[in-house]
Amino acid sequence: SNDGRLVLESTVFFKHEKYNPLFVANDVALVKLPEKVEFSERVQPVRLPTGNNDYAGEAVVVSGWGLTQQGGQVAQELQYATLEVITNSECQKTFSPLVVRKTTLCARGDEKKSPCNGDSGGPLVLAEDKTLSNDGRLVLESTVFFKHEKYNPLFVANDVALVKLPEKVEFSERVQPVRLPTGKNDYAGEAVVVSGWGLTQTGGQVSQELQYATLQVITNSECQKTFSPLVVRKTTLCARGNEKESPCNGDSGGPLVLAEDKTLVGVVSFGHALGCERGFPAAFARVTAFRDWVNKHTGL
Repeated sequence: SNDGRLVLESTVFFKHEKYNPLFVANDVALVKLPEKVEFSERVQPVRLPTGNNDYAGEAVVVSGWGLTQQGGQVAQELQYATLEVITNSECQKTFSPLVVRKTTLCARGDEKKSPCNGDSGGPLVLAEDKTLSNDGRLVLESTVFFKHEKYNPLFVANDVALVKLPEKVEFSERVQPVRLPTGKNDYAGEAVVVSGWGLTQTGGQVSQELQYATLQVITNSECQKTFSPLVVRKTTLCARGNEKESPCNGDSGGPLVLAEDKTLVGVVSFGHALGCERGFPAAFARVTAFRDWVNKHTGL
């Protein structure tokens, strides 16, 4: 669709074998998509939980295109509401223990904040999901961000944003702050490293492990031999590597750092329409051009 959503229709699904509509038991199903989904900045896989946490007291977000009120109309845009998970014993004060079982999770919000008819089967996700992975990574999810006020998607101009983390980060051997650049160096000829969890090839799958590639910064005049001067501007930095060494879909917003000292010089912006693995240059937002903007919002 025009707003970046991907709409697919499927006729293949797997209903739980022990689904019981009378007691609303085992009310889950799986839908098999008709084709592989190309992940993007707007389309991403959901994370599945581990362990036996009951999540009581946690803030959660429900979303869907169901009715906006009882007896009303279905939503034309995706609606969402923040709720709070409650214990099953609390939930059983409203619903019978026959339907609120150990396989049930209950949540409630303020007045007029609730799923409605047409939202069945939709997701309920943790509002702030923090996970320390087995390899020492810290995973944080945030809903607060600052998009550049003059961002222009047509010319991919001012393609930068800031994300506010939900809490302070405790630095470790594996988690460190990035260095910000100073001065007006164009970095042409410098070795740089791009990293991300995007597609490993055009039309492929997102990576399950962090991928990285060493590239070399090229001048903007050289980059304009591949991309129009309308999109390669003074606020753009370009770099290229060997064949199959390039950022790809899903890497947007990721870092480009100097190989020598890990200074952040670029933010992944766009690549060539013919694919990620063809050896074309990739374009990045030039961080030195946005230092004043970053300082305005962060003080850094």
